[in-house]
Formats: sequence, structure tokens, C-alpha cells
Amino acid sequence: MVKNGIKLVFAAIGLVILGVVVKKIGVSAIASNFKTLSWRSLLLLSISFTFYLLYTFAWMEFLKGVEGKIRFLSLFRAKLIGEAVN
Repeated sequence: MVKNGIKLVFAAIGLVILGVVVKKIGVSAIASNFKTLSWRSLLLLSISFTFYLLYTFAWMEFLKGVEGKIRFLSLFRAKLIGEAVN
């Protein structure tokens, strides 16, 4: 119960920070920058996303012999968090 409360508090803090940043920058400026992204940017993002998915699948294969079940989403989150920290 406490864990859910903490998650809710941090989610609310994140939304408030996002709102402040969007207000400071301006919705029109953000929309304009998204319009300037080309299909090449999407291609780069999809290649990176595919790399993260394949890396996670490799870890799932490696950890098959470990007692207990580790969910794909948990491993994927761990990969993304590790990349963010690194």
C-alpha cells in the first residue's frame, strides 16, 4: 500500500515538472520542433528500440535456468535504467 502511494506521489511530481517545462517552453515551440523531425530520426529511434528489445531477449535466454520467472518487462526496464545511468 505504501509503495503505491510513493509511486503516485512521484508520478504527480513528474507530471507537475512536465507541466512547468511545457509552460515555460511553450506548446507551439514543442510542436514546431516535432514537425522538424524527419523520418530519419524515426529510423534511428526504431533501430535503438530494436537493439534494446533484442538485448532483453538475450538476457531472458541467459536467465532461463534461474529459479523463478523474470518478466520481460522487468528486464526491459532494467536495461533502460542501466542505459540511462551509464
